[in-house]
Amino acid sequence: MVINNLLVSKNNRQNDIPTHILKLCKNSLSAFLVQIFDLCIREGTYPQSFKCAQVVPIYKGGPKDLCTNYRPISLLSAINKIFEKLIYSPLYTYLEQNSMLSSHQYRFRMGLSTTTTLAIYDMQENILENLEKGFITCTIFCDLSKAFDTIDHDVLLWKLDNFFGIRGLPLKLLASYLQVRQQYTVIYGCTSATLNITQGVSQGSSLGPLLFALYINDLPSTTKLTPTLFADDTVLSISESNSTELQSIVNTELEKVNEWLHFNKLSLNYSKTSYMIASRKNNQLTDFNVKINDKTITRTTCVKYFGVFKDDKLTWSNHIAYLENKLSRSVGLFYRIRQYLSDSALKSLYFSFVYSHLQFAIGAWGGVGITTLNQLYVLHNKIIRAMTYSSFRTKITPLYKKLNLLKLDDIYSLELSKIMHKFHPGNLPDNFNHLFTPVNQVHCHAKRSATRVAYFWQMAHTKHGKRSLRHLGPKIWDKIDPSLHDSSQLTFKKQYRDVFISAYDDIWYGAETWSSLCQLYTISSYL
Repeated sequence: MVINNLLVSKNNRQNDIPTHILKLCKNSLSAFLVQIFDLCIREGTYPQSFKCAQVVPIYKGGPKDLCTNYRPISLLSAINKIFEKLIYSPLYTYLEQNSMLSSHQYRFRMGLSTTTTLAIYDMQENILENLEKGFITCTIFCDLSKAFDTIDHDVLLWKLDNFFGIRGLPLKLLASYLQVRQQYTVIYGCTSATLNITQGVSQGSSLGPLLFALYINDLPSTTKLTPTLFADDTVLSISESNSTELQSIVNTELEKVNEWLHFNKLSLNYSKTSYMIASRKNNQLTDFNVKINDKTITRTTCVKYFGVFKDDKLTWSNHIAYLENKLSRSVGLFYRIRQYLSDSALKSLYFSFVYSHLQFAIGAWGGVGITTLNQLYVLHNKIIRAMTYSSFRTKITPLYKKLNLLKLDDIYSLELSKIMHKFHPGNLPDNFNHLFTPVNQVHCHAKRSATRVAYFWQMAHTKHGKRSLRHLGPKIWDKIDPSLHDSSQLTFKKQYRDVFISAYDDIWYGAETWSSLCQLYTISSYL
């Protein structure tokens, strides 16, 4: 089973057995591999030949002559990947069954296919909730310097023993996995000398990222700041009603974080670490200062976080401008290549170049309003018309129906519906549990909804609160057919998507026509 799940990749170490060959010979090799792996586990020894990695430098940005602008990705043998996965599975199961992984860590959550967007939604909800209360929120975006490469093996093994109860042969095997590792690189066909590694874990491995998560798992317990962790991407936030008190708490807590980093032999990249202030007040809090280790941290009004551009006003204007640029280029692409591709190929291209961008984290930015999203509506409609060879005068709704595709508003509604559907059986991280409360826990008297599970509608008094999942989620849930509540995620997504598309038969106006009618009504009201 593990061999079958290996990805066939061209990225193999020099002189390694290619993955596709390993798959073809799995019936002949399986028995020998089982004997080797069983012996390694019983002796608590990791094969030395598995611990030599070919490092591929991946360019991140900036001057290309600086080594710090490259991310080292380790290529390991296919057989090593099989062994790592065999170790990873029981280790992760043990951690999950005993609830040892921090609920603030989103990178390693089996069963959650959208962990990146959940991390974005968690941070977004925290800010919106506090803005609704009138609080000021300070969010610090930490950049850890070479975090994977600076993990201290002795500290990690101590934590595995004392924090996670991993002892005996399992700890001996993991210690052997970490020790006496080697690496080399190949540039333009030239192979470097092999270098011994005394710290860090491999980013291109299965076990490395999980071990890193365990290494920083105790960070949330050291500070009052609320963390959002995604592997080595760390965001810390806290809210207070008074800016002076908030500044004092932030600086005090960051000193605790700095002490934790020092103890764990990690360091911050101060030049890339920044903070953002979100407030309902008009003043910009210009006298607000944040320091770590006596170094002043840069304040920013917009930051790129997991692929989205987040601004301090929560208007998402930067991210929407980014999407408009993406879709503008796609419009020309579709008009140029449509005559050479079949309808199915055009749809595949649409999902790759358009839908993937529109759907990503739309639950966070999709509720900003029709005025802000107007240009996205127009560009999205242009692409649909290009795919169907339609003129700009053609009504847009039948075209979405014809292609079996969703409008932008319905992509947003479907995303919120999927979140509620995951929350209902408890398939969201614990950080989301406080957002929605069943009605029967709020009202003691019988209600119409007593025969089905409904969630209490949270009142919202500001534009921020009205965009939150806490406010919108229960309303969305009430519109979903109860027969879909307990369906699988795949079935729910398909069937509820069909509900939106079937409704297009009754819609007369597209986004552009509706916008024109609204403008006409506004003008006529002045006549």
